[in-house]
Amino acid sequence: MEDTDIASSWVKDAGEVANLQPVQVVAAFDFDKTLTVADTVVPFVRQFASRTKLLGIFISNFRQNFQALLRLDRNYIKDHVLAKALEGISVRNAEEIAERYADFVVAHMMRQDTCERLRWHQREGHKVVLVSASFEIYLQRVASRIGVEHVLGTRLATTYTAEGDVVFTGALDGENCRGVEKVQRFREWVAGESASIFQYAYGDSRGDDELLAAAAFGQKVNRITLRKDS
Repeated sequence: MEDTDIASSWVKDAGEVANLQPVQVVAAFDFDKTLTVADTVVPFVRQFASRTKLLGIFISNFRQNFQALLRLDRNYIKDHVLAKALEGISVRNAEEIAERYADFVVAHMMRQDTCERLRWHQREGHKVVLVSASFEIYLQRVASRIGVEHVLGTRLATTYTAEGDVVFTGALDGENCRGVEKVQRFREWVAGESASIFQYAYGDSRGDDELLAAAAFGQKVNRITLRKDS
């Protein structure tokens, strides 16, 4: 399916008023396992790094990485293993792969019930924002295909090579967009949005708890199926 076909089908389902009218109500959605049926970060990294490479990165700093794994420190693993796996990768090439990856995610990995809720918010004219620990490089492209303009995700640091090419450094640009960082990023964003009321938030994990608590209506969507009328 072509990019325009994917995008147009979502906007059609959302209705003609989707994201067109001035809105005040804001609805924030986590992405992985909230709008999707599975994690999307590791499969994206695997476009560039084999299991062998990822294992090598993990073993190269085994004690710290293993301790982080035991304490479920996703922030550390994201920065020291997953982002590290992208070190030296051309940003231009990564953006091309991200386009194809976004097509795949929209076509095969989206969750039906929560996506229908997102469309409902769009039909109501609400301002929808994705707030996710997923990498912005592909999350922005997924968002454009489903009619969402605002994306707050985890960013990858870049640098210039001697030849003038832009590549990933192997580190994050700022913090992993999870937990308290989600609320901080959201507050910075919403401060620039006139007359906006943070009414709805949806998430599936402990990393969403702070964001859900900040909304007037925060909904945990793991272990449940959202009803259309709920």
